[in-house]
Parts: sequence; structure tokens; C-alpha cells
Amino acid sequence: IAIIFIALFFAILLLSIIINSQFLENYYVRNKQATLMEVYEIINEAAEENVLTTEKTRGVLEDVVESGNLTFVIIDQANNQTLTAAQNDIKANEMISQLMGYLLNRIQANGKVFESNEKYQLHRTSYPLDGGEYVEMWGFLDDGQAFLLRSPLDSIRESVIIANEFLIYIFTGMVIIGSFCVWLFAKRITNPILELTALSKKMANLDFEAKYSGSHSTEINVLGNNFNAMSEKLEHTISNLKKANNELQKDIEK
Repeated sequence: IAIIFIALFFAILLLSIIINSQFLENYYVRNKQATLMEVYEIINEAAEENVLTTEKTRGVLEDVVESGNLTFVIIDQANNQTLTAAQNDIKANEMISQLMGYLLNRIQANGKVFESNEKYQLHRTSYPLDGGEYVEMWGFLDDGQAFLLRSPLDSIRESVIIANEFLIYIFTGMVIIGSFCVWLFAKRITNPILELTALSKKMANLDFEAKYSGSHSTEINVLGNNFNAMSEKLEHTISNLKKANNELQKDIEK
């Protein structure tokens, strides 16, 4: 039982690691796409209502940007920066240069496009300046302003590695604890069975002094109590047979 239990746990661990390695990144990327779409809808609606630079809109965007680990830049039709959520001015200028390249149709060949229409393009790409990989969304708002939204993907690979290591530690601990529990449980089952086996051998040798000693209300203990009752009945029956046989022997000798 313990071997089956341990093998099952390791099979589950292996399956979890495979699922994490193969599917977690895709799931993470889809969530990134959904977050970028959410930010796009916020800034597009705010731009249409001419409240893009208000404190209320900035507050909403800061919450979404911080929770989603995003950066963005918006430029007007004169290529002036309207709003940004980059780490600093250097990053903001880099993003503006990247956006201008997209507007001039300088799309990186190694990128993967998820969705593209007349308003925006959603893709996955690598950035040569820092070697990072990103999910990006760029295009035009309904009021004509251009935008670029970006979210890094490098952290997900680290997360997958950390998650797999965490799973290994957790499952190893669970196997140790589980194996001990299985050993205790198996002992509670096998010990009474071994006792019943020894008792049956003694009964086969007509040794009726041995009795089953279990006291728990389980099926095995019910069987053990039945063994005890059967042993007493057999002992009584054999004793009567011996007594009757002795009396018969005495009558024959007379």
C-alpha cells in the first residue's frame, strides 16, 4: 500500500510540473492580454470623454497598472506625450520611440501577433535594448491619439521555476507525512490479520488456549471475536466427544 501511495504522489507531482511548464505560461499570457484590453478600454473611454489626464482617471489607471505590472505611453497627433506610466523619463522616451517605429510599420519579425485590427494590434515581442520579452498592445484611440501598452513576460519563467520547486518541496513533505500515515494505517490492519493467522494455526493444532485480543469495533475485530467463539465451541465439542469416547471405552471393557 505504501509503495502504491508513494508512486501515486510522485505521478501527481510529475504531472503538476509538466502542466506548470507547458500551460502556465500560456495561461499567464492570456491574462496579460485581458489586462491590456482592460487598460485600453479605460484610456479609450477616458480620451473620448476628455478626462484622460484627470486625477480620477490617473488613480484608476495607477491601480490597474500596479496590479498588472504594466507600463504605457500615450502621444497626441503632434507626437507630444499626453500620459505615461513608465518607470522614468528614459523608459518613457524608449517606449515613445518603440511606438513611433510601430506607427511607421517597423514591426519586429520575431513577434507573434495575437490580434490585429484597424484600431490596435496585440502581440508578443522581444525588446533588443534590454533583451526582455513583452506582451504589447499599440494602436490609436478613438480620438486619434496613439498608445503603447506593455507588460513583461520574463517574470513568468521565474514564477514557473519557483512554482515547480515549491511543488517538489510540498509533495516531498506530503509523501513523507503520508507514508508515515499509511504505515500506521497498514499496521492497524495487518497486525490483527497476522494475529488471526497465528490463531487459526493454533486452532488447527487443537490449541484452544490462544484467544484474539483485539478490542476495536472493526470488521476484523468482529471476525476475531467470532474466532474466539468458534474456538470455545470447538473446545467444548471436542471435550464432550472425548468424554463420550471415554465412557464408551469403559462400557466396551465391561
